[in-house]
Amino acid sequence: MFFFNFEFGSIPHLIQSFGIVSDVSLKSLDLSIEHNSLTGVTLKWFERDGPTYNEEINGNEFLIEFREDKDDEKKEHTWTSIHLTDMKKKPWEYCIDNLKVGVKYVFRIASKHSEIIHAQSTFSNPVSLAMFLSLLKFDVTRINSANDIVLKNNNTLIHLCTSAYVNVSLSKANEVIQGTHCWRFKMYNKNGNIYWVVLAMANANKIFKHCSYSEIGVFGYNGQNCYESNESQSNYVISELKWDLKKEFVVDMYVNMDTKELKWKEVTENGKGKEYKLRNSTNFNKYNHIPFVPHINFYQKDTTIQVIKIPSEMYGMRLSETQKLFS
Repeated sequence: MFFFNFEFGSIPHLIQSFGIVSDVSLKSLDLSIEHNSLTGVTLKWFERDGPTYNEEINGNEFLIEFREDKDDEKKEHTWTSIHLTDMKKKPWEYCIDNLKVGVKYVFRIASKHSEIIHAQSTFSNPVSLAMFLSLLKFDVTRINSANDIVLKNNNTLIHLCTSAYVNVSLSKANEVIQGTHCWRFKMYNKNGNIYWVVLAMANANKIFKHCSYSEIGVFGYNGQNCYESNESQSNYVISELKWDLKKEFVVDMYVNMDTKELKWKEVTENGKGKEYKLRNSTNFNKYNHIPFVPHINFYQKDTTIQVIKIPSEMYGMRLSETQKLFS
Protein backbone atom coordinates (compact mmCIF):
# COMPACT_ATOMS: atom_id res chain seq x y z
CA MET A 1 0.00 0.00 0.00
CA PHE A 2 1.28 3.44 -0.91
CA PHE A 3 0.62 6.68 0.90
CA PHE A 4 0.95 10.07 -0.70
CA ASN A 5 1.31 13.24 1.23
CA PHE A 6 -0.11 16.11 -0.88
CA GLU A 7 1.10 19.55 0.04
CA PHE A 8 -1.29 21.30 -2.31
CA GLY A 9 -3.68 23.42 -0.35
CA SER A 10 -6.61 23.81 -2.71
CA ILE A 11 -8.60 22.23 -5.50
CA PRO A 12 -7.15 24.57 -8.16
CA HIS A 13 -3.68 23.21 -7.29
CA LEU A 14 -4.95 19.67 -7.73
CA ILE A 15 -6.41 20.59 -11.09
CA GLN A 16 -3.12 22.08 -12.18
CA SER A 17 -1.22 18.94 -11.17
CA PHE A 18 -3.53 16.13 -12.21
CA GLY A 19 -5.98 17.70 -14.66
CA ILE A 20 -9.14 15.91 -13.52
CA VAL A 21 -11.08 16.39 -10.32
CA SER A 22 -14.65 15.32 -9.71
CA ASP A 23 -17.33 16.70 -7.39
CA VAL A 24 -16.18 20.28 -7.71
CA SER A 25 -18.46 23.31 -7.91
CA LEU A 26 -18.11 26.17 -10.37
CA LYS A 27 -19.33 29.65 -9.62
CA SER A 28 -22.64 30.55 -11.23
CA LEU A 29 -23.00 33.46 -13.64
CA ASP A 30 -25.31 36.39 -14.17
CA LEU A 31 -26.27 37.09 -17.79
CA SER A 32 -27.44 40.30 -19.40
CA ILE A 33 -28.05 41.71 -22.89
CA GLU A 34 -25.46 44.34 -23.63
CA HIS A 35 -26.63 45.32 -27.10
CA ASN A 36 -28.94 44.13 -29.84
CA SER A 37 -29.07 44.87 -33.56
CA LEU A 38 -31.75 44.07 -36.10
CA THR A 39 -31.00 40.35 -36.06
CA GLY A 40 -28.23 39.93 -33.53
CA VAL A 41 -27.55 40.20 -29.83
CA THR A 42 -24.45 40.71 -27.69
CA LEU A 43 -24.53 38.82 -24.40
CA LYS A 44 -22.46 39.88 -21.39
CA TRP A 45 -21.92 37.89 -18.21
CA PHE A 46 -20.01 37.92 -14.94
CA GLU A 47 -19.54 35.75 -11.87
CA ARG A 48 -22.39 36.00 -9.44
CA ASP A 49 -21.71 37.94 -6.27
CA GLY A 50 -21.84 36.16 -2.96
CA PRO A 51 -19.82 33.90 -0.66
CA THR A 52 -17.79 30.98 -1.96
CA TYR A 53 -18.80 27.50 -0.77
CA ASN A 54 -17.03 24.13 -0.82
CA GLU A 55 -13.98 25.21 -2.78
CA GLU A 56 -15.97 26.81 -5.60
CA ILE A 57 -13.70 27.90 -8.43
CA ASN A 58 -14.00 30.04 -11.53
CA GLY A 59 -14.67 28.39 -14.87
CA ASN A 60 -12.55 29.17 -17.91
CA GLU A 61 -15.02 27.96 -20.54
CA PHE A 62 -18.69 28.74 -21.10
CA LEU A 63 -21.78 27.09 -22.52
CA ILE A 64 -24.36 29.45 -24.03
CA GLU A 65 -27.77 28.03 -24.88
CA PHE A 66 -30.66 29.77 -26.62
CA ARG A 67 -34.04 28.88 -28.08
CA GLU A 68 -37.20 30.47 -29.37
CA ASP A 69 -39.50 31.59 -26.55
CA LYS A 70 -42.71 29.74 -27.36
CA ASP A 71 -46.02 30.10 -25.52
CA ASP A 72 -46.44 26.39 -24.80
CA GLU A 73 -44.15 25.87 -21.82
CA LYS A 74 -45.45 22.33 -21.30
CA LYS A 75 -43.54 21.11 -24.33
CA GLU A 76 -39.88 20.24 -24.15
CA HIS A 77 -37.85 22.79 -26.07
CA THR A 78 -34.65 22.21 -28.00
CA TRP A 79 -31.78 24.51 -27.06
CA THR A 80 -29.04 25.55 -29.47
CA SER A 81 -25.65 25.29 -27.75
CA ILE A 82 -22.48 27.33 -28.24
CA HIS A 83 -19.32 26.15 -26.43
CA LEU A 84 -16.82 28.97 -25.84
CA THR A 85 -13.19 28.24 -24.99
CA ASP A 86 -10.16 30.37 -24.17
CA MET A 87 -12.29 33.16 -22.70
CA LYS A 88 -9.71 34.69 -20.37
CA LYS A 89 -10.32 38.31 -21.20
CA LYS A 90 -12.90 40.19 -19.16
CA PRO A 91 -15.53 41.48 -19.43
CA TRP A 92 -16.92 38.36 -21.07
CA GLU A 93 -19.02 39.07 -24.15
CA TYR A 94 -20.28 37.13 -27.13
CA CYS A 95 -22.35 38.12 -30.17
CA ILE A 96 -24.99 35.85 -31.72
CA ASP A 97 -26.05 36.83 -35.25
CA ASN A 98 -28.62 35.75 -37.83
CA LEU A 99 -31.54 35.46 -35.45
CA LYS A 100 -35.00 35.42 -36.99
CA VAL A 101 -36.92 38.65 -37.27
CA GLY A 102 -40.17 38.80 -35.30
CA VAL A 103 -39.16 35.99 -32.93
CA LYS A 104 -38.62 36.16 -29.18
CA TYR A 105 -35.58 34.29 -27.83
CA VAL A 106 -34.44 33.04 -24.43
CA PHE A 107 -30.72 32.91 -23.55
CA ARG A 108 -28.85 31.28 -20.66
CA ILE A 109 -25.24 30.48 -19.80
CA ALA A 110 -23.25 28.09 -17.61
CA SER A 111 -19.61 27.98 -16.55
CA LYS A 112 -17.34 25.04 -17.40
CA HIS A 113 -13.67 24.21 -16.84
CA SER A 114 -11.29 22.86 -19.47
CA GLU A 115 -9.52 20.54 -17.02
CA ILE A 116 -12.47 19.17 -15.11
CA ILE A 117 -14.60 16.39 -16.51
CA HIS A 118 -18.37 16.74 -16.05
CA ALA A 119 -18.07 19.93 -14.02
CA GLN A 120 -20.53 22.68 -14.90
CA SER A 121 -22.19 25.44 -12.94
CA THR A 122 -25.94 25.82 -12.77
CA PHE A 123 -27.41 27.81 -15.63
CA SER A 124 -27.77 31.56 -15.22
CA ASN A 125 -30.97 33.47 -14.99
CA PRO A 126 -32.61 33.28 -18.47
CA VAL A 127 -32.94 36.54 -20.37
CA SER A 128 -35.35 37.21 -23.24
CA LEU A 129 -35.27 39.44 -26.28
CA ALA A 130 -37.63 39.92 -29.22
CA MET A 131 -36.12 40.65 -32.64
CA PHE A 132 -38.45 43.11 -34.35
CA LEU A 133 -38.23 45.28 -37.45
CA SER A 134 -40.55 48.18 -38.17
CA LEU A 135 -41.88 50.14 -41.12
CA LEU A 136 -40.20 53.47 -41.82
CA LYS A 137 -42.25 56.65 -41.82
CA PHE A 138 -42.51 59.05 -44.74
CA ASP A 139 -42.04 62.76 -44.11
CA VAL A 140 -44.45 64.98 -46.06
CA THR A 141 -41.79 67.72 -46.19
CA ARG A 142 -39.55 65.37 -48.20
CA ILE A 143 -42.14 64.80 -50.94
CA ASN A 144 -42.00 67.12 -53.96
CA SER A 145 -45.72 66.96 -54.81
CA ALA A 146 -47.60 66.26 -51.61
CA ASN A 147 -50.98 67.05 -53.22
CA ASP A 148 -50.69 63.97 -55.41
CA ILE A 149 -50.21 61.48 -52.58
CA VAL A 150 -51.87 60.31 -49.38
CA LEU A 151 -49.92 59.03 -46.40
CA LYS A 152 -51.63 56.16 -44.54
CA ASN A 153 -51.01 53.75 -41.66
CA ASN A 154 -49.31 56.30 -39.45
CA ASN A 155 -47.31 57.64 -42.41
CA THR A 156 -45.73 54.25 -43.19
CA LEU A 157 -47.55 53.81 -46.52
CA ILE A 158 -47.47 56.28 -49.41
CA HIS A 159 -50.35 56.10 -51.93
CA LEU A 160 -50.17 57.88 -55.30
CA CYS A 161 -53.66 59.23 -56.02
CA THR A 162 -53.12 60.29 -59.64
CA SER A 163 -50.77 59.53 -62.52
CA ALA A 164 -47.96 62.02 -61.97
CA TYR A 165 -44.22 61.94 -61.34
CA VAL A 166 -43.66 62.16 -57.60
CA ASN A 167 -40.34 61.79 -55.83
CA VAL A 168 -39.79 60.99 -52.17
CA SER A 169 -36.62 61.09 -50.13
CA LEU A 170 -36.72 59.36 -46.78
CA SER A 171 -36.17 61.59 -43.78
CA LYS A 172 -32.67 62.67 -42.79
CA ALA A 173 -32.93 60.30 -39.85
CA ASN A 174 -32.30 57.56 -42.45
CA GLU A 175 -29.21 59.12 -44.00
CA VAL A 176 -26.04 57.03 -44.30
CA ILE A 177 -22.42 58.02 -44.88
CA GLN A 178 -20.45 54.82 -44.35
CA GLY A 179 -20.96 51.09 -43.88
CA THR A 180 -23.37 48.65 -45.52
CA HIS A 181 -27.13 49.19 -45.45
CA CYS A 182 -30.22 47.53 -46.86
CA TRP A 183 -33.86 48.52 -47.30
CA ARG A 184 -36.83 46.39 -48.31
CA PHE A 185 -39.55 47.94 -50.49
CA LYS A 186 -43.03 46.57 -51.08
CA MET A 187 -44.73 47.99 -54.16
CA TYR A 188 -48.41 47.30 -54.77
CA ASN A 189 -51.23 48.46 -57.02
CA LYS A 190 -54.70 47.20 -56.21
CA ASN A 191 -56.23 48.42 -59.49
CA GLY A 192 -53.55 47.48 -61.99
CA ASN A 193 -49.80 47.09 -62.39
CA ILE A 194 -46.95 48.89 -60.65
CA TYR A 195 -45.23 50.17 -63.81
CA TRP A 196 -42.88 53.11 -63.20
CA VAL A 197 -40.92 53.02 -59.93
CA VAL A 198 -37.32 54.19 -59.54
CA LEU A 199 -35.59 53.04 -56.36
CA ALA A 200 -32.43 54.99 -55.67
CA MET A 201 -29.88 56.42 -53.28
CA ALA A 202 -29.96 60.21 -53.39
CA ASN A 203 -28.04 63.11 -51.89
CA ALA A 204 -29.74 63.66 -48.52
CA ASN A 205 -29.11 67.41 -48.62
CA LYS A 206 -30.71 68.07 -52.00
CA ILE A 207 -34.31 68.93 -52.96
CA PHE A 208 -35.35 67.27 -56.22
CA LYS A 209 -37.83 68.12 -58.97
CA HIS A 210 -40.58 65.88 -60.38
CA CYS A 211 -38.25 63.84 -62.60
CA SER A 212 -35.53 63.28 -60.04
CA TYR A 213 -34.28 60.16 -61.83
CA SER A 214 -32.46 62.41 -64.31
CA GLU A 215 -30.91 64.78 -61.77
CA ILE A 216 -27.41 64.99 -60.32
CA GLY A 217 -27.03 63.20 -57.03
CA VAL A 218 -29.36 60.26 -57.81
CA PHE A 219 -28.21 56.67 -58.41
CA GLY A 220 -31.07 54.26 -59.02
CA TYR A 221 -32.83 51.56 -61.00
CA ASN A 222 -36.23 51.50 -62.70
CA GLY A 223 -37.80 48.06 -63.00
CA GLN A 224 -40.37 49.16 -65.59
CA ASN A 225 -38.10 49.69 -68.55
CA CYS A 226 -34.77 48.56 -67.04
CA TYR A 227 -33.24 52.03 -66.83
CA GLU A 228 -30.27 52.94 -64.66
CA SER A 229 -30.02 56.45 -63.21
CA ASN A 230 -26.41 57.46 -62.76
CA GLU A 231 -25.60 61.08 -61.99
CA SER A 232 -28.18 62.76 -64.31
CA GLN A 233 -27.88 60.08 -67.00
CA SER A 234 -30.63 57.51 -67.56
CA ASN A 235 -29.50 54.60 -69.68
CA TYR A 236 -31.26 51.45 -70.85
CA VAL A 237 -29.61 48.33 -69.44
CA ILE A 238 -30.07 44.61 -69.92
CA SER A 239 -31.64 43.19 -66.79
CA GLU A 240 -34.04 40.43 -65.76
CA LEU A 241 -35.16 42.39 -62.70
CA LYS A 242 -38.57 43.78 -63.75
CA TRP A 243 -41.69 44.83 -61.88
CA ASP A 244 -43.66 46.88 -64.42
CA LEU A 245 -46.34 44.24 -65.10
CA LYS A 246 -46.56 43.07 -61.50
CA LYS A 247 -49.43 43.87 -59.18
CA GLU A 248 -47.21 43.31 -56.15
CA PHE A 249 -43.45 43.14 -55.87
CA VAL A 250 -40.90 43.15 -53.03
CA VAL A 251 -37.34 44.25 -53.74
CA ASP A 252 -34.27 45.01 -51.62
CA MET A 253 -31.79 47.81 -52.21
CA TYR A 254 -28.27 47.30 -50.83
CA VAL A 255 -25.52 49.88 -50.61
CA ASN A 256 -21.95 49.80 -49.36
CA MET A 257 -21.13 53.44 -48.75
CA ASP A 258 -17.41 52.70 -48.42
CA THR A 259 -17.02 51.03 -51.83
CA LYS A 260 -20.17 52.60 -53.35
CA GLU A 261 -21.49 49.20 -54.39
CA LEU A 262 -25.20 49.59 -55.13
CA LYS A 263 -27.58 46.79 -56.12
CA TRP A 264 -31.22 45.71 -56.16
CA LYS A 265 -32.68 42.22 -55.80
CA GLU A 266 -36.08 40.58 -55.97
CA VAL A 267 -36.88 39.20 -52.51
CA THR A 268 -37.56 35.48 -52.23
CA GLU A 269 -37.32 33.01 -49.38
CA ASN A 270 -34.13 31.36 -50.64
CA GLY A 271 -32.37 34.43 -52.07
CA LYS A 272 -32.51 33.29 -55.70
CA GLY A 273 -34.42 36.27 -57.09
CA LYS A 274 -33.39 38.45 -60.03
CA GLU A 275 -30.74 41.09 -59.35
CA TYR A 276 -29.25 44.22 -60.89
CA LYS A 277 -26.03 46.03 -59.89
CA LEU A 278 -25.01 49.61 -60.69
CA ARG A 279 -22.67 49.16 -63.65
CA ASN A 280 -20.25 51.96 -62.89
CA SER A 281 -19.78 53.60 -59.49
CA THR A 282 -17.23 56.21 -60.60
CA ASN A 283 -19.69 59.10 -60.22
CA PHE A 284 -21.04 57.73 -56.96
CA ASN A 285 -17.50 57.54 -55.56
CA LYS A 286 -17.15 61.31 -55.91
CA TYR A 287 -19.55 61.75 -53.00
CA ASN A 288 -17.22 61.01 -50.11
CA HIS A 289 -18.49 62.04 -46.67
CA ILE A 290 -21.81 63.23 -48.12
CA PRO A 291 -24.96 61.66 -46.62
CA PHE A 292 -27.35 59.72 -48.84
CA VAL A 293 -30.87 58.44 -48.23
CA PRO A 294 -33.19 56.00 -50.00
CA HIS A 295 -35.17 57.81 -52.69
CA ILE A 296 -38.28 56.87 -54.70
CA ASN A 297 -39.65 58.25 -57.95
CA PHE A 298 -42.98 56.77 -59.10
CA TYR A 299 -45.78 57.59 -61.50
CA GLN A 300 -48.66 55.10 -61.74
CA LYS A 301 -51.97 55.95 -60.07
CA ASP A 302 -52.87 53.79 -57.04
CA THR A 303 -49.35 52.45 -56.59
CA THR A 304 -48.44 52.21 -52.91
CA ILE A 305 -45.00 51.76 -51.38
CA GLN A 306 -43.76 50.74 -47.92
CA VAL A 307 -40.17 50.50 -46.67
CA ILE A 308 -38.35 48.56 -43.93
CA LYS A 309 -34.69 48.92 -42.94
CA ILE A 310 -33.33 45.37 -42.72
CA PRO A 311 -29.96 43.80 -41.85
CA SER A 312 -27.61 43.48 -44.81
CA GLU A 313 -27.46 39.72 -44.20
CA MET A 314 -31.13 39.47 -45.22
CA TYR A 315 -30.54 41.03 -48.65
CA GLY A 316 -32.79 39.37 -51.22
CA MET A 317 -33.92 36.55 -48.95
CA ARG A 318 -36.10 35.54 -45.96
CA LEU A 319 -39.25 37.03 -47.47
CA SER A 320 -41.59 35.45 -44.92
CA GLU A 321 -39.92 37.24 -42.00
CA THR A 322 -41.11 40.64 -43.23
CA GLN A 323 -44.37 39.80 -45.00
CA LYS A 324 -46.53 40.33 -41.91
CA LEU A 325 -45.13 43.83 -41.40
CA PHE A 326 -46.37 45.06 -44.76
CA SER A 327 -50.04 45.96 -45.10
